[in-house]
Parts: sequence; structure tokens; C-alpha cells
Amino acid sequence: VDNPRPESCVDEKVSQMVYYMDALCPELGFRLTEGRRTELDSVMLDEGELSRKELSKVLQSRSVYLLTDAFCCEKKERYELEYEDEDKGPISPKFTPISCSYGVDGDEERKCEGCKSKRKLSILDHLLSNEETASKKITVTEWCDAERQGVNKKGKKNKQREPRPTEITVSELVEKFRKQLELCIPHIANIRWLSFVRQKDLRSLKYNKHAIYIQTDFGSTMSLRAAQTKTGSVDDHAVIDNFVVYSNYRVKEVEGKKKVLYDVDVLHFIASTLTKGKKADHSTHNAALDKVIDIYKEKIPGLKLVIINTDNCPNQYRCRQNFIKIASIAERHPGIEIWHVLAVVDNFKGVHDGVSQHLQSRIRREELMGNRTPTAVDVAVNSIKWVEKEDCGWKALEEDGDPKILKKEISTMDSRKVYFVCETKDEMEELEILHPSLKDRLILNDRRYIMDTQGKKHIDGTTEIHEIRSIPQDESLRHSHPRKYNLWVANVPSRVKPGDEDKCMYAGFSKQRKVKMTVGCLSPKQANELIGRDVTYFVDKCPCNGKLVSYDEDSQEWDVVLKRNETDINMTMKYKEVCQAMQMYSHINRSS
Repeated sequence: VDNPRPESCVDEKVSQMVYYMDALCPELGFRLTEGRRTELDSVMLDEGELSRKELSKVLQSRSVYLLTDAFCCEKKERYELEYEDEDKGPISPKFTPISCSYGVDGDEERKCEGCKSKRKLSILDHLLSNEETASKKITVTEWCDAERQGVNKKGKKNKQREPRPTEITVSELVEKFRKQLELCIPHIANIRWLSFVRQKDLRSLKYNKHAIYIQTDFGSTMSLRAAQTKTGSVDDHAVIDNFVVYSNYRVKEVEGKKKVLYDVDVLHFIASTLTKGKKADHSTHNAALDKVIDIYKEKIPGLKLVIINTDNCPNQYRCRQNFIKIASIAERHPGIEIWHVLAVVDNFKGVHDGVSQHLQSRIRREELMGNRTPTAVDVAVNSIKWVEKEDCGWKALEEDGDPKILKKEISTMDSRKVYFVCETKDEMEELEILHPSLKDRLILNDRRYIMDTQGKKHIDGTTEIHEIRSIPQDESLRHSHPRKYNLWVANVPSRVKPGDEDKCMYAGFSKQRKVKMTVGCLSPKQANELIGRDVTYFVDKCPCNGKLVSYDEDSQEWDVVLKRNETDINMTMKYKEVCQAMQMYSHINRSS
């Protein structure tokens, strides 16, 4: 018996379907008597329905992809999604019709007529016609809420999702199998479509030289355990945010063979966990992203588009704080647009997951050799020394026309750089003195101000969104208050050739829409720009004029001095109140 090999970020829907397939397969196979097997094989089925043998074969595959394909119409070529392959020429990808996965025109109640008969699963009804089989108890593994030590913020027991064996009847298994199948069909369709979107976006660099394509994710938090410890020792930790950036699409011909090449740069952003709160969050991500954009504005003059691919983590990417940072990108990086694609939950494995493993394993190996890395700062310093590479040598092979360049894969790294994320300017200045190698490698993530929406309002249907796009803002909006930003969101991204938008199979189902986000508070720089502005505020139903005189960064409030009958009235205001007071002043003076 081998040791269990844990698999992280398991897709629960797919995993549960496989458990049901494993449990159902024997009931259609070796557990049947010869007579019962013959009886089921002779059953008359509607055209398109799966027989016992056909269903058993699919169940034995343990592939949810093959299973969903077996219950949908045949895949069709989508000519509006055609793309050019350097070796094979024009390729039109094949997809299951939208009506099979989501219902006609996205209406789940209107089932596709083409595959309706396939989903009857009459063979299972015939299997359950035998009372003894239907009521038989079997052991099935199911995902459930398992209790854990401690309580949550609501005072309830901590729980986590995990698979556990349960006893159910074959009849109950069949019912659960049917329901899980209906969940998996649109789920697998989403996974396939978003996988195609990522491939198409990467290929789009062929035509858009002023764009970069990013895959990013946080690696597992590093436990900086010493090789020798005392009983009860507590380890320091380090957060690592990994960016894999693709740019400069080109085709190199070597010995008669064409090779597609990209510049692939890996950037690691290390952060300490010593201060209160989670560090692997939207704030660290956006501080790192701003730095990445600054780097590529220099590398690619005229950079216009940044395409980002991430997982669906709600605290890092699928949250209002991240959405409003995307919407306001033009303020920090004028002329740049962002497309942020969120993967299906638990379905974003790729090169971005592996790039930090080399760094982390090197830290562990050096620790065993006696070279300590006790803190997050040391992780950055030692990584610059041990694993950073300015050039991995592929450019020289390409320039020389060396056949070895043909071994370079799409995601093979060209360079690697390491940065450290600080939370205060004092920390940055101190580290520059203590660690000269960190000069120009320090970025500021000031957590005293985190951009958020007014009233912490989120976008309706946030959990269904898979793409967020920034919209170029009118210059006049930069000086209006309260600050409002428009952005495009879509449940399913649309990717078709220009002019064919109306032909996209997801056009109706994508639910692309423009939404508006209102800022809850300004950055310290923007807030201080309001000092000296005139305001009007009602005191005892009497309008009093005044000015904003100062701003406190800690409380995020303005000090206001109002005049009433030559008497000064001092008060403080939050951003929403300041906006209303400025608007009231403009309204009254315009009226007068």
C-alpha cells in the first residue's frame, strides 16, 4: 500500500462525479447476474440513449469530460473562433452547442432537443426496476462538511469540506448521479471555454505588440523552519506572489522548422507576515501588479493592454477591492487597459504554480546545508543571490540560429527577478541601508489606505463573473466627486474575430454589462488635494459655508471649519459627507 498523495485545490464537482461513477460502475457490471445482464442488454431504448455497455464503458474511464460529452450533442466547429497555427494553418476549434450545456438561449428550463433523449438514462430506470437492487445499501464517498476545532466569527463550529464514506441505497445513488451530471455538464463547458480563452489571449500577442499576457497566483506560504529548533519553536513565514509575464510574440525558423517564441519573465514578490492580517490578498496583488506594469511600460513603449489570468479566490481577485482597482487603472497608468479573466473555481493549474517551487526548494536545501533564511526579507535577499537570472541563455541561441532553440517551450523562462513588498516608507528606507542588494527591488504596499467602494457595495452577481475589463475614463471624471468608475463585467468572456461579435456562441449567455463603482474614500494624495475646497453644511437647518482645512490619514477624515454668524464651527467629515457638502456649496452658489 502506497502513501496517500494529497491533491490540492480539488474540483469538488468533478471529484464528486468520479466518486459516483466509481460506485455506479459495478452495479452495471460484475455485480449483475448473467440473467440480469442479458435482460438489461435487451432493453429497447430511444435513439441516442446509452446502452448498459456504453454507459459502463464511460463510467470505467473515470473521466467526467468523456461522461459529459456522452450526454451532449456532437461538437461543432466554430468558424468565428478561427485562429492561425504556424504549422497547421487555420484552425476552427470544436465546442459542444451552447443549448446542450446551458439550455436554449441560456434558459435552463428549455432543454436541448438534440440530447434530451440521451439524458433520460432509461437503462438506470430499468436497473432500479429490481426492488432488491434498488434498496441495496452500498458505500459511496461524498464531499461533506467535517467539523474542526474552534469556532468561527459567528460562534459556530469550524468546518471544512472533505470526502467521507457514507452508506446509501443504489436508488439514492442513481438520483444523486443524475443531479451531479446536470451540474457537471455546464461546469465542464465553462472549464473548456475559459481554457480556450486563455490560449486565444496568448496568441493575440501575435497581432498586438503593445500588450502583455500574465498568469499570476500566490504560492503556498513559506514556513521558514530552521534545521535545528527548540521544543515549541514557532516558524517565521513569507508570502510569495508569482507573476509569469509573456510578451514579444515572434516566429523563428531554424533548420526549416518554425518555432513560436515569447519573452517569458518570472517575477516573485515576497512579503512578510509579521504584521496583523492576511498578506496573500488583493492589496499585495495590486501593489505587485502596478510594479509589473511600470516595468513593462519601459520594456514596451506604448503599452496599451494588460491581460491577466488568475484563479477565483474571493480574497485575492474576485472581490470589490480588486474590481475597483481595475476600474481605476487609468489614474495610475494612463492609456492602459486591463482585461482580468477569472478561472472556474479550482481550475487554474499551470506554470505559475511551479515557478515558486524552485525558489522554495532552494531555500530548504540551503537551510540543510547551514545557510539560514530566517525571515521574509532574507528570502528576498537570498533568492536574488541564489535563483535570480537576468538571462537564461535562450536569446543567444535564438540570435545564433542554434537548433537547441527548438527545445524552448511556450512557457520556458527567459529571466527571473525577485522583489520585496514593504508596508511603510520607513521600512523601505531601513531595508535599503541594511540590504544594498534590495535597492530598486522594494515596493510599497501602504495598507493604511485600501481603495474600496462606497458602503462596501459589491457588484451584483459577483460570484458568476469571469471577466472584468477597465474602460477608458473621461478626463473630467478625475476631478468630479464622488469618484465613479465604469467597467465591463461578463459571466463568460467573449472571444471572436472583429466584426463577428454577434456570431459568438456565448453572446447571449455571457451577460456582458457595464457597471459603475463609486469610491468610498480617496488615497491620501487625492484627499489632500481637496484641502481648501469650499463646502456648505446645514447646522440646525441653517446653511453654513466653510472650508476643508486638513486631512487625517489614519481616520480618513477631513477637518472642516464652518462659519455661522462670525463664529467658527469645527467638525470632521468622511468622504461621502465631504462630497455632499461640496455639491451643496455648488448648488447654492449656482442658484444665487
